[in-house]
Amino acid sequence: MTKEELQKELKVSFNRVIDWLEAQDNNAFELGPESKWTTSQQLDHLHRATKAINNGMKVPKIMLRWKFGLANRPSRTFQDLDRKYKAKIANLPKDFKQPAPPRLFNNADKNDRLNKYRAVANVMIGNAEKWTEKNLDKYIMPHPAVGKITMREFLMWTIIHNEHHLKSLQDHY
Repeated sequence: MTKEELQKELKVSFNRVIDWLEAQDNNAFELGPESKWTTSQQLDHLHRATKAINNGMKVPKIMLRWKFGLANRPSRTFQDLDRKYKAKIANLPKDFKQPAPPRLFNNADKNDRLNKYRAVANVMIGNAEKWTEKNLDKYIMPHPAVGKITMREFLMWTIIHNEHHLKSLQDHY
């Protein structure tokens, strides 16, 4: 997936999540299926994951290289990354610790939380613009479930992640 295709698909993915959440009854923001995250927690999780990637994309490349090394393989395809991620999360150990457990927000916070998510989404799309095609495949960062992945893979993963959580929300509401 080229950088331009990634940016286009990121916009579509973020908008699908935002549109669905905006259409959802505000009173459902605090609700969720038993022993599952609420809508507000799902949104907080998506916001935090996107913000963390944005922060990583802003780190000087020399620091990324020093801390994590460089890619020793080509970036995976979208389909390969999707399969790998889904296989990993399906087999997470029972004691897996969520790196950033989502916070619970109340119904009155919904619009503010959506605006914050929209803002980090726009930052990610802008960050992607600043990276060259070559550097998207060269620099890596660690993912808590998948291991070290390229910046291109992180952008693709964001689409996969958004869709995963959107499907979870749609299946339960």
